[in-house]
Amino acid sequence: MEATGERLAARRYLYAFFQSVFGNEPSAEQHGAFDAALCEAALSEAGMEPEACGSAARLLAALRGALASPEGISSLHGEYTRLFVGPGKLPAPPWEGYWLSVERRLFTRETLEVRQCYRTCGFAASGYPRVADDHLAIELDFLSALALRAFDGFQAQDAEAMRAALRASREFLDAHLGRWLADFARALGPAAGERSLFSAAAVALADFVQGDADWLREVLE
Repeated sequence: MEATGERLAARRYLYAFFQSVFGNEPSAEQHGAFDAALCEAALSEAGMEPEACGSAARLLAALRGALASPEGISSLHGEYTRLFVGPGKLPAPPWEGYWLSVERRLFTRETLEVRQCYRTCGFAASGYPRVADDHLAIELDFLSALALRAFDGFQAQDAEAMRAALRASREFLDAHLGRWLADFARALGPAAGERSLFSAAAVALADFVQGDADWLREVLE
C-alpha cells in the first residue's frame, strides 16, 4: 500500500476545512482559522493543483478574496443564512435525503442509513436524535474524523487501523456523499453566484470527493 503521510494529512485538512465552510456560520474566529496557503498545499497534495484544476483555482481565489479584509469571512454571514438556514426555501438543501429520496424531504430512509454508518464507526452526530444526520456538514465531520483516524494510524505504524478508517471512508463516499454532492453543487451555483465562496467550495469539494474516492479504491486494492 502506497499511502503517504502527506496525502493522509491533506485529506485530514481538507475534510475539516470543507466541514467548517458548510457547518459553521461565518465569524471572526473562522476568518482567523482559514489559511489560503495551507488550503492550496493540501489541494495540491490531493491531486488538485490550481494550475491544472479549475475548481481548486476558483476556490482559492474566492477564499483569498474573503480573507483580504478583516471582516471578510464575517461579512458572508447573511449569504450563509440565505443559502443554508433560511427562512425561505433553500436553493440547494444540504441534506442527503433531499437529493436521494423520491419525497425530497428530511428524515428519510437515507437518513437512517447514514446514522447506522456513524454508529458502526462509533460516531454520533451532535444533536442526535433531533437533527437530520445526513446534513452535509455532519457527513463531512464524519469523514474528517475518519481521516484523522487514518492519519493517526499511519503515524503509529498501525496499518490495520489506517486501512479500517480508509475502508470506512471509501464505503461512505460510494454509498452516500459521493452520490449526491455533485447535484448539490450544481444547484447551489446559480443561487450563490460565480464568485461566491460557498459555490466555489461546493464545486471544489465535489471534485475532491471524486478524486478521494478514486484514490481510496486504488490504495485499498
